[in-house]
This record gives sequence, structure tokens and C-alpha cells, in this order.
Amino acid sequence: MVGLLTLILLYIFVTSILATVTRGREVNVFGKRCVFTIAGFLLYLGKERVPRGSRRTPRPLSMAMVVATFIGMVLFYAQMLPVIIGTIARFFAGGARGGVQPTVVPLPLLFTYTSIVPYLLLSIGVAIAVHEVLHAVMALRSGIKVKSWGFGVIALIPIAFVEVDEQQFEASPRLVRASVLGAGPFANAVVALAALALFMLSTHVIMATAQPALVIHSVNCGVCYGGCPAKEFGLRSGEIIASVNGVEVHSVTQLRKIIESVGLGGRLRLTLCSFSGSCRNVTLVLNAWFRGTSRPCIGIEIVQSYAVFSGSRAFIPPTLSALVTFARATFFLFVVNYSVFVFNAIPLVVTDGSKLLRVLSEGRPKLKKLLDAKLIDVLNAVAIGLAMAISTYIFIKGA
Repeated sequence: MVGLLTLILLYIFVTSILATVTRGREVNVFGKRCVFTIAGFLLYLGKERVPRGSRRTPRPLSMAMVVATFIGMVLFYAQMLPVIIGTIARFFAGGARGGVQPTVVPLPLLFTYTSIVPYLLLSIGVAIAVHEVLHAVMALRSGIKVKSWGFGVIALIPIAFVEVDEQQFEASPRLVRASVLGAGPFANAVVALAALALFMLSTHVIMATAQPALVIHSVNCGVCYGGCPAKEFGLRSGEIIASVNGVEVHSVTQLRKIIESVGLGGRLRLTLCSFSGSCRNVTLVLNAWFRGTSRPCIGIEIVQSYAVFSGSRAFIPPTLSALVTFARATFFLFVVNYSVFVFNAIPLVVTDGSKLLRVLSEGRPKLKKLLDAKLIDVLNAVAIGLAMAISTYIFIKGA
């Protein structure tokens, strides 16, 4: 974790220095246009796309894209912001010593949890792709040229973007501009709803045919002090923990309670099964502990999954394994797309929501003056930034 944090700090330092030196101007990097920002960069990759005429988008669809963005704003202020503020308040009130939970975490830090990396990468890729593709499609459909597209990292968060012809965009009717801006959040909202429906359906099928189970994802001795029972007694990744001390185990909480009841120096009798149902019994001694605590440490990373339990055996048929993988993928697809939908909908300097409000403020001097002050954008940025800093601190402290 310390090495990762060092790399992140070095990245922030280098990109911030380059942003200061270039003053936001485009520079050539390996033949590609690049703009450096504080803790980030934008790399332009795509070729120019010229629209083949202009087609009128049905008004109900245009309105749906605009309304979807406003729904994202409401969800942020009604759901996410209270949680973020509560986290910040509890932290500064001394709650960090007693269970403050991270709310907004820089994505690279989440990558230390290796079991979710493939799902996160897939979900981020899909979320960014559908967001920007629909921006481009709506622009081209409306007769607005797409000059380029690319990707970047802003405040440690990966993004993609579409660069449209500003003159053509500004000359377009207000509803056209609003629908082009709302297309991205709308796309993420649709994907999030579809992913949620698929996740609920697949979970229903899984729960009807199997029970929750714990699978050893990897042996990680780095979290233990005084020894490493997992390595010493031969625990292996990919094994199902069918039972502990003769009791079927279905959750991490249940396993933790059993371990704590046995205590440091005690023994655990584990029944470990392969996915095919071949089982073995292992007795291990809890001779290690977590840093700064007296809690026993085994030295394994566990993944919550599902398995079929039969007598003292547990196994995962190939169809169940595929269904669990699908459910997990759709869950992360929902979470990431929902987050991209909401955070792009709020006023945050360069987000779609911020640009949409400016388009809609035309002819409304008071609203335009408020938006030009960027007070709402700054307050949102401060709240999210504090939450990211606090969450990062909690993760590093707990690592």
C-alpha cells in the first residue's frame, strides 16, 4: 500500500508540474495532442468525424436525456451528499477511531483488492464507452462535427471524452445542445438499470439453487504477525471453506465469530473442498495476529460466492460458477454506471450537468450569474475531495 501511495503522489506531482509549465496548453506527446491538468491529463486520439446531414431527434427522447441528468442531480443531493457529509462530520468529530466507513475512494486504491479488479476494469470501460459514444452519436445526428475523442485521468479517476466543434455546437438550438450534453448520463442510467435487472434475476436463480459460501481467493501472509497459519498448514486458493469445527460456514461474519470464539492459540478444524466436490480436512493453529490487535489472523483473502452443500461436502458446478461470475459482473456494472451517471449529472466544473445548467440558464440572468460564480461546483468539489482524502486515509490506516 505504501508503494502504491508513493506512485500516486509521484504521479500527482509530475502531472501538476507539467500542468503549471504548459499552463493548460496542448502539447505533442508521441504525435498525439495532450493537455496536462492538476493530478491528471487528457490525451486526444480519435480522428475527425463529419456528420452526414442533420436529423431531428424525437422531442420525447431529447427531453428524456435532459430529465435523466436532473434525476442524477437529485439522487446525488438526496442520497450521496448526505452520506459524504456524514462521513466527514464523524471523521472530524473523532469517529475515525470507531468505524467511519469510506464513501468516495480513488479507484487505484480499490485495485489493491485483486478479486474485483477484472470486474472494475470491465465496468469502467463499458461506462466510459457508452457515455462518450452516445455523446458522439447525438452530436453527429444533430449535424455537429466531432473533432476528436480520447481518454485521460482527472483526480485519479479515469475518463473518456468527445471533442465537438464548438461553433457548430453553440449555433445549435438549445434543446439540441441540452440533449447532446444529457446523452452521456442518460446512457449510463440505462446501462445501470439494465445491469440491476440482470443482477437481480441472476441472484434470484442462484439463491434458488445454492447457498452462500466462502472461497479462498489467495494466501496473503503480509497481513499476519507472528506466523502465517494459511501457509504453514497448506491452505490453497480456489478451495471452498465448507465447515469450521463441524459447523457449515456461509458468511465472513460467521467465520469471524468462530475464529474469535476460539481465540489466539486455539485450533480450527476446516473442511476444504474443491469446486468439483473433492474435500479434505485441515486442522490449523491460530498462532498469528493482525497488526495492532489481538485478533487471530489466518492469512487468506476470501471471496463471497455460492455453492451447493450436500452433507459435509460443498461444490460449485460449472453452470453455477458461470452464473455467479455473471451476477458479480452485472453488480459492478450497475455500481460503476450508476456512479458515473450521478457524478456526471452534478455541477462539478467540467461535468455534463454543469454544462447543461449553463445552456438552460440562457435568458435567465440570475441563474446565469449564480452558475458563473461556480459556487455550487466548488462546494461539490470540496465535499467530494474531502471524502476522497478521508477514505484514502482510512484505507491506508487499515491496510
